[in-house]
Amino acid sequence: MKDYADAIRLLKENQTFWVTSHLLPDGDGLGSLLAFTLALRKAGKVVIPCNEAPYPRQLRFLPGFDEIASERPETRPEVFVTMDVPVLARLGKVRGWIPDGVPILNVDHHISNEEFGTVNLVEVDRSATGEVVYLLLREAGFQLDADIATCLFTAIYTDTGRFSYSNTSPQTLEIAADLLRLGASLRQVSKWTYESRRPIDLELLSRAIANLASAHGGELSWTFLSKQDMAAAGAGPGDGQDIIDLPRSLEGVKIAVYFREDPDRVRVSLRSEGDLDVAAIAARFGGGGHRNAAGCTVEAPLDEAIRSVIDQAGASLDLDGRE
Repeated sequence: MKDYADAIRLLKENQTFWVTSHLLPDGDGLGSLLAFTLALRKAGKVVIPCNEAPYPRQLRFLPGFDEIASERPETRPEVFVTMDVPVLARLGKVRGWIPDGVPILNVDHHISNEEFGTVNLVEVDRSATGEVVYLLLREAGFQLDADIATCLFTAIYTDTGRFSYSNTSPQTLEIAADLLRLGASLRQVSKWTYESRRPIDLELLSRAIANLASAHGGELSWTFLSKQDMAAAGAGPGDGQDIIDLPRSLEGVKIAVYFREDPDRVRVSLRSEGDLDVAAIAARFGGGGHRNAAGCTVEAPLDEAIRSVIDQAGASLDLDGRE
């Protein structure tokens, strides 16, 4: 509990905080950020949530969503807090906002976390950063209400794939049950996060289906969205983040990959089953994550990025088949 004790000391002994998450934040990143913000404000602290935009539109129901600052705050923090951030590079422009000499509280659950904080509260066996935040707030004695519970439930619900991924533990479900008792609405969270598709989303899905490919007898599957696909659908930087679920959903797939072409790079999401370690694949390209869920960015043309990453994924399957 030493890391919790050190984190609690920072929370108790200081009054002003900035809290942020990673680029293109997901439900866990934003849910954890906002839950922390609301809980400390409830205790009388000054907390400024800040993040590089854009933010996913389907998370706009979260309490405090409209208060996230996308420009550098003027008030100097006593503590800078990161949520769900394995490496500082994932902060984007916010990395340059960190004032010299300000301690960093690093709260995360990624196995690839580089422990860049003054205090590192990194629990790799937790399903989501939201779980770690829940335990931190409880251990520190902060009061939770329905709004905080909604943010934390969203964090856990999305990072466990609606409690369907192997990272869902008995304690995960116990924490989720407590959050429901506190006022989080399973129906509200489910509807906003998984049942609020727009025509743009369906257009992207249609294009991803057309781009779907597989190899290794169907054990490896991937798809992509090119710059042309994104433009034709009228999509923006925050759209299409859940396309990885398409190749992952195919019967027999052990490794699924999704490539999204940005103007100057290709963003890559990887998922796997069992002991296949996609974090190791992502690490070869400067990325990271969890054994069964990871990501990276490849600065290369789309076809080259696909070829390079798929070669590495195929090699992992070959190695797995020989063991």
